Amino acid sequence: MEYGIWNMENRQQKLQRYYNLAAKSNVLYWAAKQFNWRPRNVNGRYGWFQAILLGGLDSLYLYPEDWPETELRGKPIRKFAWRIGRQSGKTECLAIAALYLAICKPITEWNDQRYLDKSKVGENGPEDTGWRKRKVSNLRGASIIMASAKADMAKTVYERVVEFIGKSALLTAALEAGTIEIRLNPYPEFTIHVDGWRKPAKIAFRGPGANGQALRSKTFDYKLYDEADYMPNSFFEAEKPTSINAGDTG
Repeated sequence: MEYGIWNMENRQQKLQRYYNLAAKSNVLYWAAKQFNWRPRNVNGRYGWFQAILLGGLDSLYLYPEDWPETELRGKPIRKFAWRIGRQSGKTECLAIAALYLAICKPITEWNDQRYLDKSKVGENGPEDTGWRKRKVSNLRGASIIMASAKADMAKTVYERVVEFIGKSALLTAALEAGTIEIRLNPYPEFTIHVDGWRKPAKIAFRGPGANGQALRSKTFDYKLYDEADYMPNSFFEAEKPTSINAGDTG
């Protein structure tokens, strides 16, 4: 990001601007309510980075008006690469992000529904039976991949998610009731059922695999990559044909 706010010389000013946005995000409110979690200093690193990282989940950051690609100007930024180093609270932020996207960011699907409007019978001729189509919205849970450079790193994030579930009375009760299901083989995966959703949300925790098989022939709504610098090239080659289902919400 080399334009607009990111061209400001004062790095502290940049961080303050984006932190102010992040502080108003739903995700930080949700994390505080569910887990009593707030951004904090970790090994001397200021909690701004944690807040800003999570704030991106709520589409708070916009492409600046002088962005070179005119079709993106003023629109929410959908892709982020955070280079924040070690011991900055990254793993716990990824765990919160996975749960927040699964529980609070369902995907809206629009489907055709046929209905009978008796007032329309014969409107377009004697053969018009009055049946019409309209678009109706339905919610489904998101499909989320949490991929890491190695399978054991992905497992570490999975274990942190389990830890956060244990900090929430609501999510602990959902786990005990079977509303949240855990599968460990062949890789850790959460399935989260919510009343009114057509499909449950899923969080899959994957290593990249030797040939990028974590992604091959898959579709996801949200993608969270840990230690992306260390992913093998095969992983990103496999990612190219994958799609994000969520459209404007992804």
